[in-house]
Formats: sequence, C-alpha cells, structure tokens
Amino acid sequence: MKKRLLLIPVFLLTVCTVSSQTLEERTKIISKSNPTQIERLEQRLEKNEKERQSRISAYLEKNKISLRTVSKDGTVSELVDVIDGQPIYYATYNAGSARTMRANTLFSGGKLGLELDGTDMVAGVFEGGRILDTHQEFSSGGDGNSLIKVMDNNIKNLPFNEHTTHVAGTISALGVNSGAKGIASGAEIHQYSWTNDLQNMSKFGRDGYLASNHSYGLDMSRGIPEWYLGAYDATAAYTDAIAYTYPKYQIVFAAGNDRNTYTTYYPTHNKSGYDLLTQYGVSKNTLTVAAIHEMNSYSSPADVQMSNFSNFGPTDDGRIKPNISAKGVSVFSPISTANDAYGSKQGTSMSAPAIAGAVLLLQKHYKNVNGDYMNSATVRGLLQHTAFAAGSSMAPDYRFGWGAANLEDAALVISNNDNTALVKELTLNNNETYELEFEADGSNSEYVRVSISWTDPAGTAIKDEIDSRTKVLVNDLDLRVIDAYGTTNQPWRLNPENPSAVAEKGDNNVDNFERVDISAPFGKHKLIVSHKGTLVDDKGSANPQDYTLIVTGPNLKLSSASIESEKTSNASVYPIPAKNTVYVSVNKDAKYTLFEILGRQIASGSFAEGENSLDVSSLASGSYLLRIDTGDSVETKKIILE
Repeated sequence: MKKRLLLIPVFLLTVCTVSSQTLEERTKIISKSNPTQIERLEQRLEKNEKERQSRISAYLEKNKISLRTVSKDGTVSELVDVIDGQPIYYATYNAGSARTMRANTLFSGGKLGLELDGTDMVAGVFEGGRILDTHQEFSSGGDGNSLIKVMDNNIKNLPFNEHTTHVAGTISALGVNSGAKGIASGAEIHQYSWTNDLQNMSKFGRDGYLASNHSYGLDMSRGIPEWYLGAYDATAAYTDAIAYTYPKYQIVFAAGNDRNTYTTYYPTHNKSGYDLLTQYGVSKNTLTVAAIHEMNSYSSPADVQMSNFSNFGPTDDGRIKPNISAKGVSVFSPISTANDAYGSKQGTSMSAPAIAGAVLLLQKHYKNVNGDYMNSATVRGLLQHTAFAAGSSMAPDYRFGWGAANLEDAALVISNNDNTALVKELTLNNNETYELEFEADGSNSEYVRVSISWTDPAGTAIKDEIDSRTKVLVNDLDLRVIDAYGTTNQPWRLNPENPSAVAEKGDNNVDNFERVDISAPFGKHKLIVSHKGTLVDDKGSANPQDYTLIVTGPNLKLSSASIESEKTSNASVYPIPAKNTVYVSVNKDAKYTLFEILGRQIASGSFAEGENSLDVSSLASGSYLLRIDTGDSVETKKIILE
C-alpha cells in the first residue's frame, strides 16, 4: 500500500585562561572606588559623546549619506566618528559564526530579504554558571528588561560566568557591538542549571519550546570509564526519550574538546582522535556539533577547516556523529566581567550555540511560510541535507558529520517548498511504502539530494561494554532513489571499524537520517521510502513513524499530481500565470499572507468564503507565495505574475 501523502560535567571549552569575575568580586571592587572620581569620569564621557554625535550629524548632513549600511553579504558598516574630516567606520568583520554558516544572509539587510532575527523566539540554555543578564547585549529596552530569564532555582545563587554569558550571546546578543550579534539576535533565553537537566529539558519541551543548547559534558581529565566513549548509555537514551516525547523540541549538544588531550587520560585508547563522543552527544535525536575555523567563502570541501580540539565520532554502533559543524574558533561574544565586556573563546561550546540559534531562525522562517513550526526531525534534516561538504570528499564523515551548516540554502529550501524543492512532514504506517516521482537535470558538479529524517524512540542503553556494535536504532526506515537509467541509488553510510575511511553507499541500518546524492542527474527519478521490521512507539507497540522527506536538485520538477493528491485543498488560485488580478476561491473564510519567493512578507489580509480577487498590479513580474489559513488548515500556493 502506498502512503499519501553523576559523572562530572564540564564546560566544553578548550584549555585557556579564564578570569571570571563573580558578583561578590565586583561588589568588593565597587566598595573601594571613589564616587567623586566616578562622577567626574561620567561628566567627561557625557561631554565626549555629545561632541561625537555632533560631528557625525554634521558629516551626514553635508555628505547626504546613511549612517549605517548593509552589504549584500550581510556585513554591517556604521559611521562612528569623524576625525579631522576623516569618517571612521566600524564593520562586522568579527561576526564569523554568522558568516561561516551564511546566517547573515537571513538577517536584516541580508541578500535573501528575509529580515529574520530571534524576536519572539525562546532558547533554553542549560549551563553550570549564570548569564550576566544586565549585559548591554541582553537589554531588550530602556525599561531595564532583560532577554535572560532564570527558570531554575539552582541558577539563582550561582556567580555570573564568562562561559555561560558567551554562549548566550552567541545565540541572542542584540548586536550593540555589531561583531557580537547573536545568530538569533533578540531571542529570549530561559536559563537552567545542568544539575537536573533531564527533568528540566522535559519541562522545557512540555512547555512547547523549540530549541535548547548544552555546552557541557563529561570531564575526561577526572577519569571516566573507557566504555563511555562512544557508548549509548542511559543518559543518551533518556535524552532520546525526551526528544521523542516532544517532537518539535530540538536539543543541541557540543561534541567536546578532548582530541589533543585524551591520550593523557586514556593512553591505550589511541584511535587518532576518533571515538570520543559521550552521553548526550551519542543520542540519536540530538544535534551534536563539531567546531571548525571561520570560513569566509566556499568552493570545495577543503575550504572547511577542522579545529585541533573538536571530538570525532563515531558512536559505538557506527552512526554518523557529530551531525553538523559550525565555527568554534575565536568566537567573539559578550562575557560577564562587565556590562559592556566582550571576549573571544574557542571550543565546541562556541559552535553549539550557533546551531541552536540557527534552529530558531529556521523555525521562524518555516512558520512565516507555512503557518506552523516544523518538527525537530525537519530542522535536523534541513541542516544535514544542505550542509557544505567538508573534509576529503562530498560525503559525510566522523569528523565534520554532514559538513558545515549552511543556513542560506536551508532557508531557500523552505522558501521554495513545493516549487523547486520539497519539504514534507509525512507518516509511514507499518507495511506501507511511499513513492514520489520527479525530474532533474544537471551537470557533473550538480547533485540531486533526497533525504529522510525521523525522531526515533529511545533505544536500549549500553553499559560496561567497550565498542559495542549493538544497533540502537529502533525504527529502521529505508530510502532508495531509482534514476532514469534504472540504477537504484542508496544512502551514505560509514564504517566504525575503519572510521577514517571515505563513506560508501549502501543500506544504512543505524542512522535516523539518510541521504542519497546523485551527481549529474538526468530525467525522471523515483524515490521510495519503506521500512524493515515492525515500526513501534516508545512503549514498543506497533505504531506509525513520522518522518520528513526533503528533495532538492537542479532544474527540479516535482510531480504536482502526486504532491496534490496527498492533501485535500481548501483553496484554488487562478489564473497561472496572471497579470493584474489573481482570483482565489476558498471554501470558508480565511486569512492570507503574500510572500516574495524567498519568504519576505509583502501583504496580508482576509478572504471571504467563495471567490475573491487580489489586486497584484503593483507587483513586479515573477513568482510569489500565497499562504492561506482557514483555521483548520494552512496551504501555500504559488503565484506567477507576467
């Protein structure tokens, strides 16, 4: 039948000198200060600021230029003074995390025109220290409100902490210092302690939130049993259970930074840096994040440079972990030593929050286009599907995972859904097969990519076994793509017995993300999604498995008949193409939102039941997306204007 559609946790920060200043230390310093001296300084600073602003205003008026500019790549430049007639500018050349994964193309002024930030979004930050909530990067207005909300009594009595503040800033800093602007700038941060993280993660998911960051893990320097390395232990299983219970909640964990120090603690565990992931980082449904250097441009996998500390996979059962890579070297962000203090740090602690922020941006964009937030399986799928290939080939490996995160392409896939790309959240029943035909044509350097991702029930925890190859995947879905030549293309897989080997194609029976890549695609293709054994739920009872299908490729033509047959339409749009007027027929009153093809909103309103006319005479020729919300369902229709 075919389906219609307690081991000691530590900061994952590389070894460096940390001079964290506690509240008690700052209070002591303040008590020894001279109030008269402070007042005099403040008066001088106020006078200087007025003079600086006067020079800037005069220069802008004389030269008729903008105070602030944003280039096509999202780089912000701002006039900050005029000295002897010479304009002085600041630019965001320190904003490497955003640039490395092309998040800046989603920002205000970015080339995609999406104007995205973290406003109205919430990220959970689980840590061992307290965020400096009074930092200027977290001040959400002149009323003294902060983006930081302490949700856990265990946090309230902890000192402010550089690492924690830096992590939070990487997610949501407002950009008062433009080089420190967070990936999801302006997002609210709900802070929890790592002391009782699993229960608080469950609470966070239960409350309907979408993403949390965890930049901590086991302290290998204090000693842990060797079998923990790569093992799917009880903590990993509990983490998967939380993710399965709250299917829209994406948990993000740092991979760890032990690659050049682990032999000190485990001299016999010499695997060239491989097999170092532990606990949460081994979970199936988390995003485990590796740390790479900044990447200003991309033309080949060699452009993505691995840090000298980031932990490699695999998991003991051979899954492709870490999942994704982001900048984790020399990351500039707010720190806790003062309300206007900043610092550069390195570690997977710095790369993980970049991905947590990315999850929020993609969720926001997806909701803008589709009217609802996506499942965590979808956001994992998008990040792994669109990643910049890294390492020695176009395939995944146990160092970079699927490669460097590429938010620009991920956002474009969302924008072009059902047009030149496909993102579908589906359900596979027992004994069912899903098929979809499409066409694609491209050169040798172009690829069709088809992927499936799903949130798998928790597997059986492993204990006291070194390098157990026992598979922990519960529901084994399979993806195949038959090309125009009749060749059946299989997904990528890796071999834990030879972790440095290049990936091969074959039956992947361990991962809950599968991707098929076909180079130089030609003509008709058919994808098939099936499964092995019996699909079950978290109780072990037979039950359908939700999953996400993503298809991208050059000159992609999707079978509209097969797509439309999967859903009952409550609206129709005609004619296509249109000139000055588009007619929209709805079977009940509805609200509409009109977007440019890349997702920027340009109009909104309402339709009455029956036929409605929409004046589009003021719009330029091209393609647009019309989202129609009847209250019962949300549909997105493509409009083409001549």
